[in-house]
Amino acid sequence: MPVSAWEQISTRARSEDRIVGAAPYLYVVARVPAASADAIVAGTDLNRVRGMSSWWKLEGRWPSAADEALVGSDVARKLNIAPGGRFAVQYGGNEQTFTAAGIVTAGGPEDNQIFTSLARAQQLAGLDGRISLVQLSVAGSGAQIRQVMNVLGAALPDANVRPIPEFTTAEAQLAEKIRMLVGATVTLILALTVLGV
Repeated sequence: MPVSAWEQISTRARSEDRIVGAAPYLYVVARVPAASADAIVAGTDLNRVRGMSSWWKLEGRWPSAADEALVGSDVARKLNIAPGGRFAVQYGGNEQTFTAAGIVTAGGPEDNQIFTSLARAQQLAGLDGRISLVQLSVAGSGAQIRQVMNVLGAALPDANVRPIPEFTTAEAQLAEKIRMLVGATVTLILALTVLGV
């Protein structure tokens, strides 16, 4: 997609109360010569991702310089790299060298990715002004999330707007556990009050 799609979604996200976070991504399958393996380079706005990924476990720190990256734990294991280590990635005839600012463990596909700035990924892939997708974090019930999806789908007819089932299911399970915990706590407090009286 052109980066203008991200600008449209970003503008709409600022006016939609249910959208609590948004980040553009460009995915590139690049070669990591040190590991003789491929890895997914995810170019994004790391500040926005940081706000949307509070469950990530981070060893080290978030990148602050243009040549720094976050390395997924599985990739770090293949590279035998720790925070501060340097590595190169290749795509087509392009090569870029990064310093691992931090190692991220998310328990999902992020563990197999290298996160860098959107501009660096676009430069590596030779895809200036392009993105692969925009990820949104939407608060609300399933019906409310579908309503936001319908609004975005109507505003961007060329885009494929869909939920990520893993996150939707995980959030629903977490909400149910919290509901049960609150219910059990209220029941315990009532029982203790009755016993006290």
